[in-house]
Amino acid sequence: MEFRFLMPSFPLAAVLAGGLCGVLKTRWKWALAGVLAALSLLHGTWQHPYSGIQSIRELKDRYGEWREISDMFRSVFGKDCKDVKIGVTCAGVIPFYTGFPSVDLLGLNDRDIAVNGELIKMRAGAFGNRPGHVRMASWEMVAERGVHLLINTPWIAEVSPDALRAM
Repeated sequence: MEFRFLMPSFPLAAVLAGGLCGVLKTRWKWALAGVLAALSLLHGTWQHPYSGIQSIRELKDRYGEWREISDMFRSVFGKDCKDVKIGVTCAGVIPFYTGFPSVDLLGLNDRDIAVNGELIKMRAGAFGNRPGHVRMASWEMVAERGVHLLINTPWIAEVSPDALRAM
């Protein structure tokens, strides 16, 4: 998910590339097409790691774990439970498969949290190193929204369903 913030610029880049191709001679068009094809192939093999942001490959690897967590929650609380509200930093898989009402703790899907949440201290650079991950819901916001379970980037640990029910 590293480059999702660049997606809005791709149509403009395509228009500019198309305009450039209209004025280039044939051999330069082929050279430009070759460079673009080579860069596309390289992107699949080389990905710059961003501290604290999982690459597409890592997200694919974690999908099974998140699905397992979702299945465990549904088995403990019931498939149609709407009484449990979860606060998540991974705002896609777990809310989708549980069907539980959720709060996106990083504010990527919640303007109030994105604007008014607590600032996350950055480890590098004046502008930080985690685009779109600069604020998090404060404890007050979590309490106001009635969140029952907070789920950060989950790691699988051995927890019995009985221990979860006791919470």
